[in-house]
Amino acid sequence: MELCSREDCTGCSACVNICPKQCIIFDRDKEGFYYPQIGEECVQCGLCQKICPQMKSNKKDFVPIKAFVGFNADENVRKQSSSGGMFHAVAAEVLKQHGKVYGVEMRQESCRVVYRGIDTIEELKLLQGSKYVESEKEGIFQEVEAALKKEKPVLFVGTPCIVAGLKSYLRIYYNNLITCDFICHGVPSGLAWDEYLKICKNRTNKKLNKVVFRDKENGWGQSSTRLIYDGISYVDKDNANIFMKGFLSNLYLRRSCYRCKYKRCYESDITLGDAWGIEKVHPDWYDDKGLSLVFANTAQGNDILKRVSRVELKELPLDIAQTINTAYELSAANNLFREKFFKRLSEDNFAALVNLYCGNSMKYRIYRKAVQCIKRLAKDK
Repeated sequence: MELCSREDCTGCSACVNICPKQCIIFDRDKEGFYYPQIGEECVQCGLCQKICPQMKSNKKDFVPIKAFVGFNADENVRKQSSSGGMFHAVAAEVLKQHGKVYGVEMRQESCRVVYRGIDTIEELKLLQGSKYVESEKEGIFQEVEAALKKEKPVLFVGTPCIVAGLKSYLRIYYNNLITCDFICHGVPSGLAWDEYLKICKNRTNKKLNKVVFRDKENGWGQSSTRLIYDGISYVDKDNANIFMKGFLSNLYLRRSCYRCKYKRCYESDITLGDAWGIEKVHPDWYDDKGLSLVFANTAQGNDILKRVSRVELKELPLDIAQTINTAYELSAANNLFREKFFKRLSEDNFAALVNLYCGNSMKYRIYRKAVQCIKRLAKDK
């Protein structure tokens, strides 16, 4: 039995969850990404191939219903959110209906990113914020399915490929399922994350409790990263954080992220992202507290956006909304030094390699110029 190629596999886990013999396991490859491995117990039923979203064709006729720029009116929620806090508003609406919300949390101290379900507003803070780490998700689709069969509202949040994996796994339509994805830059290597955590733990003799990406203390437009050690915080401003430097330079993303099939083909009810570039279209809308770009992709998504409370939403023309955040329609550009990075990572220093391949060398400057030209050409087509 053959699954999709390693270049196409997103690690969505649909095949692992659907296997009736539980003979497919997730295992990390040498680059630190989870891939399915089929065991000898396989009975060749073919279910894994049937539900693999990467082996299906895209919805070429996809067009969102509406687009908005918005933010959560609760200043505390907005401050704790990566962009405008719209995920919190949608999730809170589902929880008000005694529903369940599934998303990822970063576990204290281990800094592992794991899927979990919540059913209280108090727990919602665990799912807020960006986590630029590949999530652990085995068994989560089965848990979501069980919750759906209880006929309560269920909100599932994930990358576009994970949402596609869930919907493919379920195989039938549930009118109590609401899906929400986000405009995704790409999924970074778990091996790179492990190496970064080693640097964090050597930074002080205190215990590392948490890593907070996209901290807003210095404003929404800054890529600050907050490291929390036994209640004491250190903030790496802008590109000073070595992990974010490599991530934003596409140095160690999953192979499928460089040719993502879900750009402009989102399968969720709602798509969220940062409203980068809104100041070019509506300067008066911009502030430095964070703004969400919101797409209602389905009638169900549009309906729940009408019902959410304590939010400010301003409608945007679709043609403008689809271009102000370039990651909405463009995959991450392939970093020419990716293979060299992984080849040397087992023996060389992580931080040194990131600085070498994402620094100010002549090779890197030429590479960045080429990437910018490619992006401009892609947008013009």
